[in-house]
Amino acid sequence: MAQYTEDFLAAARHGYENTDQPMRELARELGIGITTLSTLAEKNGWAKRSQRKRGVPPAMQLLAEAQALAASTLPPRSGGEGRLASADASPGGGHFSVEVEEPPPPPPAPPGGGPGPGPRPGGGPRRVRAGGGPPAPRA
Repeated sequence: MAQYTEDFLAAARHGYENTDQPMRELARELGIGITTLSTLAEKNGWAKRSQRKRGVPPAMQLLAEAQALAASTLPPRSGGEGRLASADASPGGGHFSVEVEEPPPPPPAPPGGGPGPGPRPGGGPRRVRAGGGPPAPRA
């Protein structure tokens, strides 16, 4: 078998393992025969195309890559506070969930328990009943 440069082998391996390009087309682009491409893959231990997962949405691929990267580079936090984006993807169902950091609690209410002065929630002037009867009709 001929000798190939590291760059050529890297390009061939990327095309073989990471694309859905037909092998005939890939071999033609590389300037080799399909049998030579198959032999290179086998002798160099490249991941078999038949063993790849297909039809995984790009978002799920990115999620898996992000999880692997986060697991390999970030130290765990104590107590679980400040969790920004931990996600759990089920392997076969295509369903995933994401936990996001909770927003800070609202500021405390003003003294007196009420919402304080300000516009009415419905807007407009407040209608007041005189003498306990029904409210006056609107104009």
